[in-house]
Amino acid sequence: MLMISLVLVLLLSEIIVTPADAIGLGVAGAVALASLGIGYYGHWLSSRRYSPEDFSSREYCPEYWAEANMIALEETLKQKVYGQHLAEKVVLDVLIGHIKNPNQAKALALSFHGTTGIGKTFVSRIIAESLFKDGLSSKYVHVFSTRLHFLHESKLPEYKNQLQYWVSSNIAACGWQMFIFDETDEMPPGLIDVLKPFLDFYPKIGGVDYRKSIYIFLSNSGGREISRRTVQQSADNMTRENITLKEMDGILKKMAFNLKGGLWHSNLIEKNLISFMVPFLPLERSHVLKCIQDDLRDKAFLSATPKITEGGNFKQVNIT
Repeated sequence: MLMISLVLVLLLSEIIVTPADAIGLGVAGAVALASLGIGYYGHWLSSRRYSPEDFSSREYCPEYWAEANMIALEETLKQKVYGQHLAEKVVLDVLIGHIKNPNQAKALALSFHGTTGIGKTFVSRIIAESLFKDGLSSKYVHVFSTRLHFLHESKLPEYKNQLQYWVSSNIAACGWQMFIFDETDEMPPGLIDVLKPFLDFYPKIGGVDYRKSIYIFLSNSGGREISRRTVQQSADNMTRENITLKEMDGILKKMAFNLKGGLWHSNLIEKNLISFMVPFLPLERSHVLKCIQDDLRDKAFLSATPKITEGGNFKQVNIT
């Protein structure tokens, strides 16, 4: 039997634990879980908006969230997302509520917060794949990266006009759209506020209903505070599952509003237009190893669960 030994070096540079085995994944997450992330579209400004006639035979603008698969969403969150009890519950509950309600009061806006490499991007991908037939490749899913699309703060007026046009024109063509903004904490301050009319409680603007769409903001802001709270929970001999969304909500809103970045003094927070601020907790060592196992299995490196042995900061995975 041929044994292939694969050594995965995890740079556990942000160990935040003292009494327990919880670790802030940081660089380690970027290395070990990079393949779980989503890619970005080509330069969105060079593309034109879509109209119903542009949709391929695989995707048409639906009359409702016809392709939404909430059962698959629930199963994938439970089977593939580790250590994120708050995110798992909030994401599932609010999406079911938004999808099943034919008369939404407003568009759904979720803001994911936590350190790098702990699942924010991965959960966004799961949501897209559960709601749209083509997942992230869907014509209805738009992914923005601050470092790619909004790099120069000096171009803020230009970015505002372009982003507002992109969102409004696509929703005018088809109301069921999903917008993902990565690195929100690095966006030029004030840019994100152009989304306010689309997230507000208006039945229609210029004859267009913007309430069906979904917005997801990914941010590292509040990550250290979330990590500190998780470590304190362990120091108090309490499980991380006892951390509640209510106690984290105020912390995240305060941090996002006061830190220089995309949500700094944002109208979206002032007017309570972000539906939920979702904390992503730092991963424990066991969570990291499970993520590695899943990734290797998904890439067909193995047909069964690999045996992972530890040695210092090195993890050796024996694959049959």
